[in-house]
Amino acid sequence: FADTVKDELSITKYLRETYKLPVIVLGHSYGSFLTQSYIQKISEFDGAEIAGAVLSGTAYMKGMLINLGATIANVQGALLKKDKKAKLLDKLSFGAYNKPYKKESPAFGWLSRDKEQVKKYIFDPHCGYVMSIGFFKYFFKGLKSAYTPESLSKIDRNLKIAIYAGDRDPVGMKGKLPKKLFEMYKGLGMENVTIKLYEGARHEILNETNNKEVYKDMLETINGYLK
Repeated sequence: FADTVKDELSITKYLRETYKLPVIVLGHSYGSFLTQSYIQKISEFDGAEIAGAVLSGTAYMKGMLINLGATIANVQGALLKKDKKAKLLDKLSFGAYNKPYKKESPAFGWLSRDKEQVKKYIFDPHCGYVMSIGFFKYFFKGLKSAYTPESLSKIDRNLKIAIYAGDRDPVGMKGKLPKKLFEMYKGLGMENVTIKLYEGARHEILNETNNKEVYKDMLETINGYLK
């Protein structure tokens, strides 16, 4: 997790130096959690300035469940090989997300109301596989680090952030956790933060039945950042 954030900062610096254009970061789902950490590191990485950030399918990820997941991942990591599939953690997280949608799909109905998009996900060999114990270990470690007062204090209070999520997304507890993330940023004194929840939409808002609306909103946000 931490290495990926560093890589993204290096890529940002390369893009800025190569093309001499503003950079906007869009992070979806896991990418949105990387982005939450990324915006805390920009001030420490010369040349990685951005014009704004868009967080899609995101959430405020702090609390008892994250601590429990971290404990399980650490214990399993100590007892088993880190590259072993984390079947228990996969079941506790992604398995739980899909419970309300089991009649639609055995595992991935929680992603979108668009059944064709869900089928594409199921048959894509690069999607839906069980991640390793090591992945979860460092993911939870990264999440816990992202919400410390020290980490949050490093965010530029003038940074522009837009939060987009479905109000039926189980990752965000049906809109509760994106709202909590928005409130956290506002509580830090950040004025340039916005949020929009899409009624009835699930996790993959870029591949939802109303995705044209989502793309339109994101494009307007990006154009606004560039003015």
